[in-house]
Amino acid sequence: MYRKLLISCISAFLFSLGLWFAAAQFGVSSSAYAQEWPSRPLTMVVPARAGGGNDRAARLMSRFLSKELGQPIKVINKPGGGNLLGHLHFLKQKDDGYTLLRTTTMPFLALNTILQGAKFKVSDFDPINLPEQGFSLIATSKGSPYKTIYDVIDAIRANPGKVSVGLEPTDAAMFNFQTLLTGLGLSIDNVRVVTYDSGGPLRTGIIGGQFDIGVTGTQGSEHLISEWRPLLVFAPKKIEPWNGWGVPMIGDVAKKIGFKFDRVLGGSLQGYLVHATLKNKHPDRYKKLVEIFKKISTDPKAIEAHKGAKLAISWVGPAKSKKIMMGQYEILLDPKVHNVFRPK
Repeated sequence: MYRKLLISCISAFLFSLGLWFAAAQFGVSSSAYAQEWPSRPLTMVVPARAGGGNDRAARLMSRFLSKELGQPIKVINKPGGGNLLGHLHFLKQKDDGYTLLRTTTMPFLALNTILQGAKFKVSDFDPINLPEQGFSLIATSKGSPYKTIYDVIDAIRANPGKVSVGLEPTDAAMFNFQTLLTGLGLSIDNVRVVTYDSGGPLRTGIIGGQFDIGVTGTQGSEHLISEWRPLLVFAPKKIEPWNGWGVPMIGDVAKKIGFKFDRVLGGSLQGYLVHATLKNKHPDRYKKLVEIFKKISTDPKAIEAHKGAKLAISWVGPAKSKKIMMGQYEILLDPKVHNVFRPK
């Protein structure tokens, strides 16, 4: 009798233990499943055509992100309206971390709101890392008759309205070029403007001689040194590799000609962003993205790959990136600056 009772108690204990173990296992599995992210492919929006600096950087970074996240990253291009169409498309996507943005934050986000009537705010975009901040430059094709920036200046003065200039109307290069013309006692009406929506086609146009000179950004341009002829860099001080290649800085040119160039608008500020609401809505996903971007940005293999592609990958981080972005935004709020971009 006692033996049967003992066996019954042991059986009940083992059964209860089994239930507890199963419940514990189920709880762990459920928790792990709930925290598993991402569980499907991600998308990275590039508000410019293929071939430009943002597009090339997005596709290269996506390879490393995919490996770390365990999911493929699809890069989609949404060009148009000075990046406006791509920015609108990004904001329409769910703020769940499955859609990332690689863009030129400044000046495009500012000008989208200041001049183009976009209903969003710059603060709707939260930077994860903005590693690329460049400057503006003037370049021409290898076969161009213009050997120096002084040849270009002489041609504009001698033939008003004849020299054709390729540029992006909502790019910092536009402001710097117009400031140069003003310093020379000229205006944008003294040249023939050919507009582009993104840097890739613009740089292709420079190389192909589709216009006399092009005004674009230094980012994504270093690898083209053998394919075109850079004439001037709009930087407040000498920067590499451009100065090492003998390309004059705007200060040197202004001093030689004898005019004052007192304000250089920083070049495009590029990098990776998420929805501003992601941090509070899905803090775990936001934290994971920050950690992974930092890991990749400091990984020797990723650094070497970006260096080979002439792309920046330094780790700036969310806080500093946002400080730089909002600082440039404050500058662009100055009517003296954004009026340059206003359609005539």
